[in-house]
Parts: sequence; structure tokens; C-alpha cells
Amino acid sequence: MAYTDLATMKAQLDFTDSGQDTILAVYVVAAGERCDKFTGRVYGDNPGEGFESHTRAGQVHQLAAVSRVVLREWPVISVTTITLDGVAQVAGTDYRIDLRIGVITFIDSAGYEARVSGVLLITFVAGFAAAPSEVEMCCLRLGSYWFNRKATEGLGSQLIGDLQESFRRPEESVILNDTIGHYRLCSVG
Repeated sequence: MAYTDLATMKAQLDFTDSGQDTILAVYVVAAGERCDKFTGRVYGDNPGEGFESHTRAGQVHQLAAVSRVVLREWPVISVTTITLDGVAQVAGTDYRIDLRIGVITFIDSAGYEARVSGVLLITFVAGFAAAPSEVEMCCLRLGSYWFNRKATEGLGSQLIGDLQESFRRPEESVILNDTIGHYRLCSVG
């Protein structure tokens, strides 16, 4: 998904003519796809769905004496249903959730953490109302980098005297980590 547009990319590079529009349009799309891939917010055939608000229905977790479940997708906007072995769980009575980071904590009648086992079925809404502005900034930085260096992530080389030295260009990774690294989704086993 493109998180920016051609006009914004041209403004970033201070272009007023249309001479570079074709390559910049490719960079706009490629930067969005690179951000999705880097953050892990690509699901099935719907790249880019991960930043926008979306519903995950019937996510199944097999639990064995655990007190917390970390949802892979965050922020969580709302939880529609949670069932444990077919029994509906009630927010505030059976569990509490930190919506910002997507952590469900099971609790006992006194409000303390409780360990549970069984099949957990969750339906929830996750994502952002709109993609964070840092994602657009990252796309603009990537597009500018690619255009100015005519480079992609990979090997570069330089000649030092009679020696040819090859190295990995770190700029793209640095741009991604600095700008949107905190939006990466991690798999929790």
C-alpha cells in the first residue's frame, strides 16, 4: 500500500517538473511495500492492511497454564469476544486487557493474575484509525534515498588502491529502524 503519493514525494525532492514521475511512482509503491514487510504488517493477500483498523475474527490460541496472552497485532481498538473452552470470558471479571500493546491478562475473583488452560478464541479489532505519520515519513525518506543514490539495499563496493572492497549499504536499514522500528510486530511463541 502506498502511504504517500507522487505529489508529496516530488515536494520532498523539490521537483516541479514531471521528468522523474515514472520512477518516483515506482518508489512510492515500493517504499510502502517495504514498510509493510519490515514491520510485519502484511497479512495474506492484503499488504498494507496491518496499519489500518481491521477485525481479526476467531483467532485461536491453545493455552497451557498461562496468565497472559500477547496478541500479535496492536494497538487493539476493542475486543468483541473471548471464549475459553467455549465459555464466554467477561472483561474486568475474567480478564483485563492493555489495548495499547495487546496483552490480555487473566484474573481471578480477587483481581490477581490467574493461570488458565484450554482453547482460547478471540475476536478483536486492531490497527490505527489512519497509518501513523512516521510511516509516510519513512516512505519519503526511502524514496529520496533510492532516487539520490539510485540504490537498493544490497552490496556496494569501493576501490581502495588496488583492492576492491564490498560492503552492505546500511542506509535503508537505518532509515527503517529509526523511523518505524517501534511499529514492528514480533512473533511471541
